[in-house]
Amino acid sequence: MRFIKNIFPLILLCISTLSFSQISDTLTIYYSIDDDKLEGEWKNEIRNKLKNDVVDIKIYSYTDFLGPADHNKRLSDKRANATKSFLISQEVSKNLISECKGMGIHPFSSHENRINPDDRGILQHRVTKLIFIYHDDNENKKNISQHFEEEQEDSPEELKVIPIFADLSEEKLVIGENIILDNIIFHGGTPLFKSESENALKQLLLAMQNNPTLKIEIQGHICCQSDGLDGWDRINENNELSANRAETVYDYLIKGGVEAKRMTYVGLGSEFKRFPEERNFREEDLNRRVEILIIDK
Repeated sequence: MRFIKNIFPLILLCISTLSFSQISDTLTIYYSIDDDKLEGEWKNEIRNKLKNDVVDIKIYSYTDFLGPADHNKRLSDKRANATKSFLISQEVSKNLISECKGMGIHPFSSHENRINPDDRGILQHRVTKLIFIYHDDNENKKNISQHFEEEQEDSPEELKVIPIFADLSEEKLVIGENIILDNIIFHGGTPLFKSESENALKQLLLAMQNNPTLKIEIQGHICCQSDGLDGWDRINENNELSANRAETVYDYLIKGGVEAKRMTYVGLGSEFKRFPEERNFREEDLNRRVEILIIDK
C-alpha cells in the first residue's frame, strides 16, 4: 500500500488529570524527511485551534529513526521551536506555552517497524504533537486523563453522530445511490485524516459490520482545482490524491475486519465537486471528501 495503515498515530505521552473546568484537544503535525518547517495547512489548523479559550499549550516534537541520534535531537528541537515561534506570531502569550520539547527519535521508530515501503522512514513518527488545554464552562464534564497509546471504545450511542449511518436499514440501502460522508475529511494535499474524522470512520465500519452482505465502492474527491484532474499528494509524491484518500478509507475498513471482496475504491479527482468555487475552509473540507456508492446489498 502507498500509505501508512496506522491512521491515528499513537505516542507515549500522558496529560495529567485536568480540573472540571478544562478540556483538551490535540493536533498532530506531520513533516517530510529532515524538514522542520510549518506548511500553510498546519498553520491554518493551529489558527482554528486558537479560536477557543486556550489556557495552556504543550508542544512535543519527534523524528523517525533515520539519521544519527544527535542530529535527530536537534531536528526535533527545531520542529518544536518553529511551532512555538508561530504560536507567538499569532499573539499567543509565552506564558501559555507550558512545555516545548524536542524529544528526539520517537520511541517506537525503527527500520523493523516501517510499514510503508515507499517511505524511507516512518511518517507517523515525524511529528509534532500540539496539546491545547481549553477553559470549559460546562462544570459537569468529567476529568480528562488522556493517553495517546490507548484507543477509546465508543458506545453505540456515541457512534450515532452521523444521521445517514444512524439507521442503515435494508430499505435505506439503495443500490446505485451514493452516501456522502461529510465527516470524513482530510488535511489539504494529503490522504491524512483530520482528527474529527474518527467518529465518522467508526460509524462507517459499524455500518459495514451490521450489513454483512453490503458491497461498496469508495470514491475519493479533492478540492481547490477546476480542471477535473486528480491532485498532487505531497505525502506519497504522486498525482493520485483522490485515489489515495479512497484507499486510506479502504485500508481502515480492512484493518477493522471488513473483507476486501466487499469493497473497491477509485479516485474521481476534481470532476464532481460539491462546491465548484470554494468560498471558505468548510467548503474546501466538504470537497476533499469520500463518498460511498452502494454496489450490492
